[in-house]
Amino acid sequence: MADTDLPRIACSDRVATLWLDWPGRPVNGWNLSRLAAFDRALTRISSRPDHDVLVIRSARSAGFCAGFSDDALTHLRSDTDWAAFAVAGQKVFQKLSEAALITLAFVEGTCNGPGFELALACDYRLAVEGPNSRVGFGDRPTCWGGRTRWRQLSGRPAPESANPRGMGIFDGVCCERRAKIDLQTRLDKLLMHPVKRRAPWRSWFVDTADGFAGERKQFVRNRRGVSSTPWPKFDTVNPIPRFPRAVGLVGDGLRSKELAWEIALRGHPVMRLTDDVPSSRPNRMTPLELQQAESRMCQTTNAADLSACGLVVVDDSGVSPAFLEHDLPARTILAVAPADSARFVELAKRPERILGLEFAGDRLAVVYPQIETSPDTLAAFGTWLEYLGYQPVLTHEVGTDRQIAVPGDLTRRAPAPKPSLRTSAG
Repeated sequence: MADTDLPRIACSDRVATLWLDWPGRPVNGWNLSRLAAFDRALTRISSRPDHDVLVIRSARSAGFCAGFSDDALTHLRSDTDWAAFAVAGQKVFQKLSEAALITLAFVEGTCNGPGFELALACDYRLAVEGPNSRVGFGDRPTCWGGRTRWRQLSGRPAPESANPRGMGIFDGVCCERRAKIDLQTRLDKLLMHPVKRRAPWRSWFVDTADGFAGERKQFVRNRRGVSSTPWPKFDTVNPIPRFPRAVGLVGDGLRSKELAWEIALRGHPVMRLTDDVPSSRPNRMTPLELQQAESRMCQTTNAADLSACGLVVVDDSGVSPAFLEHDLPARTILAVAPADSARFVELAKRPERILGLEFAGDRLAVVYPQIETSPDTLAAFGTWLEYLGYQPVLTHEVGTDRQIAVPGDLTRRAPAPKPSLRTSAG
């Protein structure tokens, strides 16, 4: 077990805090080594009689937990290995659920897959609502008892990704400014009456053992379509560049308007090449935060105003590639509609910086690279999409099957082929 896998434990006033601080992508990704380290830390905390409450939170600003680590599933060779992996996680999270301590998950930012299963195993859950506040099981295999606990808590279909405020299983949802106050208020109440929360009434109708067994079987069935192709790595001596200081959006489509808010809420200027005003506002922000975000959005009809943008997203099929590239810096990444990407690449002076982009579902961003698209472009763009709260999915057109690579996790084959984007120059 690597020393870096051991979570940090802080103790104060009958409250123990277990900090998740694991490096790599996705944020606080789980594997067997980190699961064992978490189990060891939980044993250490439970053995001390001077603690009544255990708080589990992330030490990483990128979020609470966004899934499994890159190497979590690569060494699992057989159905037996996959089943054993599921059993190991179920035992540790059940140990957390049955701990004598009162357990509280303090969720900030992204909380997907095993991170969401961890939160469900706790007695109480608090969430901080912000630009990256997305919680749910995601579209990847889960196996550590989360779906069973979800049925016991809510009885509703399990969410892939949603805002915590509308889920109904969090004991409190606050804004970033009130996070410390609300957490301390909740801890004060728990310390006044340190009693474990009673099991939900739905647990009488959802058998835990049968539910865990069903999750293990489903997890093993999912392995048949899974390989270990990762998202492309940044192939230079320099680190992945930070998110651009300014972003340009061309067009007035619905996704373009949503993307404008996501970027502006994170403190970055947005230059919109359109005549339309983004009328729809996200309802998860305070009026002050919305006002500040709106002040960062500007509109223009002159492409020269995009000269300071390190990323430009085109949501208008009528835009000429030469018209845009003339005014863009050499390092700017250009994301266009998949149907237009071949035309842009053929006419572009810097085709290695161009890729296709479309959005599917609520928070899924599908990336279509061309042959000319460089690995550096893909690596940087995938990181930027995650920063904006989207789950990037890399799609290649190969033969009659479509290969889909999820960054830092799994690769699946989609059964339905799509026509090649390179059959026409537009």
